[in-house]
Amino acid sequence: LQAVRLPFRALVNADTLRGLLSTPSRGKAHAAQLDEVQHKYLALVRAVKQFSGGLANEIELALQMRRELQAVLQLRATIGTRRASAALKYLRAHLSDDGAWATLLVWVMVHALGRAQEERDYVTRSRAWLDEWMLAPHIARALQELGLDTERAWRAVNIIKLMTQHQDWFTVRKHRAARLLEMWFGDDATRAFLGVNQYQGVWWFHKESFDVLLFWMYTSAVVLSDAAVSRTAQQIAAQRRALFHAVKTLRAAERKSKYQVERLRAAIR
Repeated sequence: LQAVRLPFRALVNADTLRGLLSTPSRGKAHAAQLDEVQHKYLALVRAVKQFSGGLANEIELALQMRRELQAVLQLRATIGTRRASAALKYLRAHLSDDGAWATLLVWVMVHALGRAQEERDYVTRSRAWLDEWMLAPHIARALQELGLDTERAWRAVNIIKLMTQHQDWFTVRKHRAARLLEMWFGDDATRAFLGVNQYQGVWWFHKESFDVLLFWMYTSAVVLSDAAVSRTAQQIAAQRRALFHAVKTLRAAERKSKYQVERLRAAIR
């Protein structure tokens, strides 16, 4: 595993995150920073591919990761505009400090590592490797070195795992909100994050955790959508509107649910 962990540490560390967070939104310094991170990611993917006996095109994987980084950095550059839409205001309210942006950047670096072996089941594999290969503790350490306290760093790691597990929730065009709830409540780790518990025969969830998880699911979907190849500006805007519609649907259902799981499900049927 050292063959994988060494390039992983070279990529996922506080210095890399600081460099990305401080880079301008365009220009030579921007390109140079992305070149450096792409080179490190390529080395990691090659190591993962060799260790796992993979058959993937590592060049294409690195290019896709770069597109996703660019999407994050472009979002960071535009999120503070004065005439922000409701969707941008929603993002701005949660992406309020470097710790939140770093969480998103690390997720971009890890969520598709399973593709280095093969495309099939890559989501499950990407999520499993974070634990099986002991990558999660290193992520927490990198975030702590960036300035997050221990509790917040590990909560960020947990969020990264959940975003990885549920990264394809938005790929269906119909009933996105219902599908997301099915994924959440069908997964033990997500149920634990949401604080799902039974009291007097009723299943309840924790409001604040629900709000946090919904935000990160939306944000990860925005990044993947924005980074898709051959998307026009109009297509990106339309996809963002559709994704935010799912958010609004779930937030309205949450208000009606009184934080009861079955009421929440019923509210979007």
